[in-house]
Amino acid sequence: MLELDLLGTPNIRLDGIAPDGSLFAKELALLYYLAAAGRPQPRTSLAVLLWGDLNDAAARGNLRKSLSLLRQSFDAWIVADRDTIGLTPEHVACDVRRFEQLAQDGLSQGVEEKMQAAIDLYRGDFLQGFAVRNAPDYELWLAHTQERLRGVAVRLLEELAHGHRRRRAHAEAVACLRQILAMEPWREETHRQLMEALAADGQRSAALRQYEFCVDCLASELGVEPSAETQALYEKIRSGASSAANVAAETVPGQASPRRRARLPAELSPLVGRERELAELGAMLAQPDCRAITIVGPGGIGKTRLALALAHRHQAAFAAAAWQSVAGLVTASELVTVAAQAFDLDGVADGNATDRLQQVEGRLLLVIDNFEHLLPGGVAEVEALLSAVPGLVCVVTSREALAASWEWRYAVDELPFPANAEETNLGDYAAVQLFLQLARRTRPRYAIQRAELPDVVRICQLVGGLPLGIEFAAAQVGRLPCAAIADNLAAGLDTLDAMQEGTLRDLPARQRSLLASFEASWQMLAPEEQRVLATLSVLRGEFTVEAALAIAETTAVSIMRLVDKSLIRLVAVDRYGLHEVIRRLAERKLEAITGAAAAAFERYKDYYLALTKGTLRALFTRLNTTPDLRGYLHSLRGHLHYIWQRVAGGPDAAVAAVALSSVEMTLRTYEMGVAGDTMLLLEQTRQVAIQSLPYRDVVPLDLIWLPGMVDDVLDLSGPLAEEQNGLLPVLAQNCRIDGRLLAFPYMLDVGALYYRRDLLEKYGFGGPPRTWAELERMAAHIQACERAAGHPDFWGYIWQGYPSEHLNCNALEWQHSEGGGLVVDEHGAVTVYNARTIAALEQARSWIGTISPPSVRESHEGDSLRDWCSGEAAFMRLWTVGYPILDDPVVGDCTGLTVLPAGAARHAATLGGWPLTIRAAAADPGKALKLLMDITSEPAQRARALAQNPHPPSLRALYDDPELLARHPIYRQILALIEAGGLAIRPAKVAGRRYPQVSSAYTKAVAAVLYAGEDAATAMAQLAETLVSLLADDS
Repeated sequence: MLELDLLGTPNIRLDGIAPDGSLFAKELALLYYLAAAGRPQPRTSLAVLLWGDLNDAAARGNLRKSLSLLRQSFDAWIVADRDTIGLTPEHVACDVRRFEQLAQDGLSQGVEEKMQAAIDLYRGDFLQGFAVRNAPDYELWLAHTQERLRGVAVRLLEELAHGHRRRRAHAEAVACLRQILAMEPWREETHRQLMEALAADGQRSAALRQYEFCVDCLASELGVEPSAETQALYEKIRSGASSAANVAAETVPGQASPRRRARLPAELSPLVGRERELAELGAMLAQPDCRAITIVGPGGIGKTRLALALAHRHQAAFAAAAWQSVAGLVTASELVTVAAQAFDLDGVADGNATDRLQQVEGRLLLVIDNFEHLLPGGVAEVEALLSAVPGLVCVVTSREALAASWEWRYAVDELPFPANAEETNLGDYAAVQLFLQLARRTRPRYAIQRAELPDVVRICQLVGGLPLGIEFAAAQVGRLPCAAIADNLAAGLDTLDAMQEGTLRDLPARQRSLLASFEASWQMLAPEEQRVLATLSVLRGEFTVEAALAIAETTAVSIMRLVDKSLIRLVAVDRYGLHEVIRRLAERKLEAITGAAAAAFERYKDYYLALTKGTLRALFTRLNTTPDLRGYLHSLRGHLHYIWQRVAGGPDAAVAAVALSSVEMTLRTYEMGVAGDTMLLLEQTRQVAIQSLPYRDVVPLDLIWLPGMVDDVLDLSGPLAEEQNGLLPVLAQNCRIDGRLLAFPYMLDVGALYYRRDLLEKYGFGGPPRTWAELERMAAHIQACERAAGHPDFWGYIWQGYPSEHLNCNALEWQHSEGGGLVVDEHGAVTVYNARTIAALEQARSWIGTISPPSVRESHEGDSLRDWCSGEAAFMRLWTVGYPILDDPVVGDCTGLTVLPAGAARHAATLGGWPLTIRAAAADPGKALKLLMDITSEPAQRARALAQNPHPPSLRALYDDPELLARHPIYRQILALIEAGGLAIRPAKVAGRRYPQVSSAYTKAVAAVLYAGEDAATAMAQLAETLVSLLADDS
């Protein structure tokens, strides 16, 4: 006999003896799944379950290997044919199967002996402590099964406790209630029942201690205090006003009628990605003063599915639970009758529905679905129903809140989805999980291929994580490849709707297309609300109420009404947004009104450009009062970037670029957390400018923006002919385009290596690493020693790997130091596909998880800085803008700074910086020029270098200044690096206006190698083809 105990820590026995040998996790996972299923399973399903990240052939091949390994120990108990695999039921005993049978019989027949026998089998969570790597579908099944079986166990224990208390067997009731709380400690009602049972059993001190435990549990699990009812019970027991016998008489349930079965639709599939929502809603439901919860959200967000799962999970706490859609009701006057019918009560037709509901003993749970069309009049009917039936709790789903004082409101958001396809944990995102789950219903053997991941991510992005949109898209997997589905979505949501026709007939008519779902909400809006929603569709990203009022020319009341109707969502404090599907469909309404879209965009553009048009002091004042500064800056950058793209080539292009550049610089300075140098300089600059210039005519611009500003800034070649001769030659060259000096650098920014002097000395290293190979060895050694000394989170080397310019700058340094060139050379030739670049990327990939944390793929400059100042790293790559680290109170005294390690060819560092320009439309070019010259003069740069810890200066003469070299020894190293050709120059000049596309292509290719495991040679070959095509296209 093969015996498998899967409840609790899994255990296997063959004729009572543990089998010899060991199995890998995948083989054990297969065995456990077959045992729990109790019947043969299709090979295709098993292959996808355990190897869903592989293609069909590879997955089935792995399944055959695992089956072969299983047969070595369990051949006599395995039955397999060409299509299925299973275990012989007559010779296999599985505790899960026995538990489920006993629970079903016990609950349906009311036989406590069978319930207790089932509980005796429940030793803990299903497959407790067991995990399988790289099998997201199996993990999803495991989590769902654990949750389901735990729910059965809780219901059994509740029934047993109920019976024990009715018989006044208080000790037995206490044991059952303690078991429930061991599994779900947040259940306040169970805490009260346990306090009552302990008091009734004469254990007054234990009852009082239980209250203290309840307080701790609610605080840690839910962040709330006990309800008034629980506190009152505590005071009653503490005061000793009632004897144990009285407590028992007051708290023991009377001879209740048999509990009614739940009348809930079956859950036909696991609920994906809503664990947090279920926990939070469950906490609400557990509050004794919670009589009505409204689950609010736009159409297609998954309100019904969430409410149904909530009811299933908590039905055991109620005498009866039922679900009823009211979409067909014209008025809410029939609500009481519909509620009684939902519970299948007799005699409802006689007009005594309220009486029949009142006669049901115990608490009732009613899910009222699709309520929004009955508002506002229906609120009074719900209140009347709750007043008439004190034991009733309602969970209402609606696109609009009830707006009642007694309502507990819960807003449902979209499912999380990846920001980009370069992330390595795509399978952890609920939107991706749901798409894969639904796709396999249409195409059972469907297994996501690596090449399809970007398309799946794009689908999730285009529908904004909306479950209904994901369901529609996944339904097309049997017809179209993912790329085509994504392309259709990008072309228009109506294309997907047309293809969807007839594929999901079980959905309500208003949810059989995204357009129909939106139209149902649109028709319930007042004309002014429709106008405001359509106008706001012009915005790209989050916005403040102030922005909405200005752009939509409306009142705050209209905005709040749209929030209440789930068409505008609150994202953060004073930041709102439109779901992408709602925005795109509302945009169609806007475009249908002649001239409305153009007028809305003009107001949109004028508002956001005006935000940054004055002085930086005004901008900083605004930012200093913003609760979520980083989020606001990112949102502001997104708006300005979209506006800049829209106005490119027009009269507002320069103004938009200036605004975007200022926000970019402010954001970068904020994220670095070292506003001293840069912000002080900007403030000094602005204070002079405020007094003499009507507009910001002297503008700092990132080097990569210059090629797109050729026609928008003054040529400084003539006015600064003498001054430019004093610049470091490479800086002057990069600010010169077609012979015109478009900017004048006042500081230099390059990548550098920060290192812990104290740790190098501690472990016997004479100085910082000179080569990448040395850095690897030193980082690995220090990391191992520090972890052994009790610092488990210590890493050898941290850097900025977020897929953006952050990653590009690091990658350029790697490949240039190895002699791999600079992606595109100064003549426009694409040089990225070469053996040295490939080797550099492969070397960097090997760092992740060994000397660099996996989280480096999400690291910005500010993240690196914070990690460094925590003292948990030996080496760090960061810009010289991070130089004030040397003044940090924690690591400043032990931090050293040097150039980055050399590769096979040289030391290398990416060139950054923000040179100053003068707008072509400057109000007073003479004053602007004088200001620029004052800021960039040798005395000014020298004074800043002595007074602060700044970027290195831009003037060559200052690198020979003995006083400066004594203060900043790295200046000598930087000069040597520059003169040896070590600056890694991003190809902005040669790419011109194509640089954003070139940069994006480089980012994706590098991220694919580092984070997605793509072959480096293949990725660089494909990148080279893409860049050649981009640079050859002059359209």
